[in-house]
Amino acid sequence: SLPAERIFSIEGMTQVLYDGSGSWPLLIGSIAGFAVASVGALLAGLTSDILTAAWTTVRAMAVGFAILYLAWMIGKVCEDLGTATFLTGLLGETIDGRLLPTILFVLAGGVAFATGSSWSTMSILLPLVVGLAYTLGLTAGLEPEAIESGRTLMVMSIGAVLSGAIFGDHCSPISDTTVMSSIASASDHIDHVRTQIPYALTTMFAAVVFGYFPATYFGLSPWLGLAGGAVFLTFLMFVFGKRADDLAAS
Repeated sequence: SLPAERIFSIEGMTQVLYDGSGSWPLLIGSIAGFAVASVGALLAGLTSDILTAAWTTVRAMAVGFAILYLAWMIGKVCEDLGTATFLTGLLGETIDGRLLPTILFVLAGGVAFATGSSWSTMSILLPLVVGLAYTLGLTAGLEPEAIESGRTLMVMSIGAVLSGAIFGDHCSPISDTTVMSSIASASDHIDHVRTQIPYALTTMFAAVVFGYFPATYFGLSPWLGLAGGAVFLTFLMFVFGKRADDLAAS
């Protein structure tokens, strides 16, 4: 526990967020929201509509709850099977260090897609790759000094794991964020996954081709990679993009 005078410090707030639960605030907030809405309905004389509205909402969310629960089950199975550890072990310590961030980006995306959780992917992969990246970076020649080269590759590898995990989680049909997005937009879950994957894969391709690979393998400036990726994505938007009103008219 933290002293009272440190709770409102940056360190204290960070510790509170780190040790806090993500489930209880959502549950309490939901109950409080329902209570406030019910009181408002009672004051407006809509007593008979409270239970009707509550039951209608529960029925509308039932399919989403079932999908989310099954998604958690599949993710737990993948976690118990050691999917992330197995995929990380395939890397070994004999690969070219300059390729490590690119491989980690794709690997983290695959693990997050299979498990449906970016946070689990980050927590599993990061402790395994930090030491590996630093060791390989010592001989990768990314910087004039070996220690600086190791640090550079380590930082780039950490970034690759973080961004790859978010990419895979965004595409995964068993991710809770994907499930909740389809529920909130009232769209078919598989249709939602199918329509968002092309956008995610396009940006993933740009990140690899203009970012991780040339920056580590050829030593290209990351700023040039960002500019090249932005030009590439803008070009695709103007060439293949269509206006929503044109699609509606057709």
